[in-house]
Amino acid sequence: MVPGSHIQKWHKQGLHLWLDLAQILQAWRSWNAGLYQQKAVFYLWAEPTIGTRPKMIVAAGLALVIDYLAALRFPVNDIYYLGSLRKEAGKPFLDEGFLNYLQRFTFQCDIDAVAEGTVVFEGQPLLRLEGSITQIQLVSQAISALMGQASYLTTMFAGLNQETSPAPRFATAVDTSAETSIMQARADFLANKTPAKNLLAANVLGIPACTELDKKRETPEFISLQWRFSPARLQPQWGLQAIEGQETPFSHYQIWRAMDASGAPLSDILFEQKGEELLPTGTGLLQPILKNGVIQQANWPDLFALSEYCAVQQALFSRWKSADYPLQQGL
Repeated sequence: MVPGSHIQKWHKQGLHLWLDLAQILQAWRSWNAGLYQQKAVFYLWAEPTIGTRPKMIVAAGLALVIDYLAALRFPVNDIYYLGSLRKEAGKPFLDEGFLNYLQRFTFQCDIDAVAEGTVVFEGQPLLRLEGSITQIQLVSQAISALMGQASYLTTMFAGLNQETSPAPRFATAVDTSAETSIMQARADFLANKTPAKNLLAANVLGIPACTELDKKRETPEFISLQWRFSPARLQPQWGLQAIEGQETPFSHYQIWRAMDASGAPLSDILFEQKGEELLPTGTGLLQPILKNGVIQQANWPDLFALSEYCAVQQALFSRWKSADYPLQQGL
């Protein structure tokens, strides 16, 4: 269990099915097309409201994400359940080969992320995930939910942006509390006989899973190079290599923060590195966290250490208003 996270301790039943059928089918399509080794990149950031100045955000939830990924397996009972899901014609949604793939699943992607407790701004990436497109499709929804809700709540309790408006709202695909998702699904089924969109809720409650996919959420063609969910405020961005041997370099964004001698922040530059060009001066906020699924930090901070770091970050930004802090685009 990762220090600073309660995921494995609290959710003893696991979060293996903490996604809806659309995500499972996206992963199945890429696997079935022979693209499970195809590389993809996924960025997670909060997008500013159109026409407003980007607001401050406390990046949070990274420990939860790492803890979730470390425990992510698909036990036999979950495999049986997924294999039992049927289309209207009675045919299974998932074939035996893909179910075998899930049973052997081990997370092996790379993650760069902003340290938990760091103050950043809307429009800046909080996390970069690179690896197998199939693996990214299986985990991106849970990552969005964990980091989105954690960052929203932490920002709200930190009291940032009070000079303008409440903390930014993060839209997530699923609720971060498995228990809340189950209770919502139970109430909706009790009142309206609505099938559960959340597969964990459907399995635990023993009610039908929703098999009518929202067309707006289906995956785009694999050759699409840039894609964002819309209109969600917490938005992933995909960059995929073309299928037939034509490679397009992935976007590689970095937040470079200039600081004075005391460590106080002076300005941020969001920079997209495209080659060997000269990099901006400052400290890169997106740091390596996982490499091939392995944690790169020897000592992970516990919740007390994260709280102390967050307090320092808030103090450093206390003299700034969101509207005054220098933000640059170096793309």
